[in-house]
Amino acid sequence: MDRTYDAALIEVRPVENRADLSAFIEFPYELHSGEPLWVPPLRSEQRRMLNRRSHPFFDFGAAEFLLARVGKRVVGRIAAVHNPRHGPDRDPQRDTRQGCFGFFECVDDVAVAGALFDAAASWLRRRQLTSVLGPVSFSTNYECGILIDGFDRRPTIQMPYNPRCSPELPAACGLSPATDMAAWDAPAPFHDIAAIQRLTRCAARRHDVRVRPLNLRDFAAETALIG
Repeated sequence: MDRTYDAALIEVRPVENRADLSAFIEFPYELHSGEPLWVPPLRSEQRRMLNRRSHPFFDFGAAEFLLARVGKRVVGRIAAVHNPRHGPDRDPQRDTRQGCFGFFECVDDVAVAGALFDAAASWLRRRQLTSVLGPVSFSTNYECGILIDGFDRRPTIQMPYNPRCSPELPAACGLSPATDMAAWDAPAPFHDIAAIQRLTRCAARRHDVRVRPLNLRDFAAETALIG
């Protein structure tokens, strides 16, 4: 594990403008640039997910997006998340109020990771939350957990794929594992290519049906048509 940055040089600040938001979204692309099995998320989807005005999570929850920099270089990111619908807040028999951290990406450096965790914990404490669980990006309906095994396989939708150093960073900063999660690789042979081709040819013969490729330049409109 690398220890390259002086803690005094690390600055963690909230995302405050469009440039910060772009840096928050772009950092994983830089961090994973040498990893051939990482599957990058759609930037447009990430922007929608982080949009406080339109994403449904912000109808009831709150989050603070934080960037760690050394000079002008981004070296890490994290989100502090308060989800009022998270279990402990809804159980009157428990006095523990639990927040979450998510969207965690960090260079292989304990000082940077510690600065990010401290900043997230500080934000959660100001909201009277007394413990933290993560990585949980908003809720368990989204990406959560840290990959500790299976680095030789591409991740599937909503499954994490992080650098091999990532599991060591929370432990080095005093966090302990909450639970183990397993991902199952199961075959799904429901794509009958021959049947799809027959359907396409049949549709093409109809004058009232048009068959065309998906227009990725207008992804939002295309997905609205499918939905």
